[in-house]
Amino acid sequence: MMDRQKLIGWIIIGWSVGYLLWFIKARLFIEGAPIERKEWVYFWLSFGGIFLGTINVRMAAVRLRRKQ
Repeated sequence: MMDRQKLIGWIIIGWSVGYLLWFIKARLFIEGAPIERKEWVYFWLSFGGIFLGTINVRMAAVRLRRKQ
């Protein structure tokens, strides 16, 4: 079973990458309504989500190494 901290980190990374891919595919490459400021904020925040999720996964690995 995966450590809870590591699992949460991967969930954050997965959601952030999924949102980035959706945004690029559905909002940038397809014509439609103009992109609102809120959507740009979410776009940039998802990079922060990838960053924080990666930190979470790495911290879980460090904690596991210290336990052993």
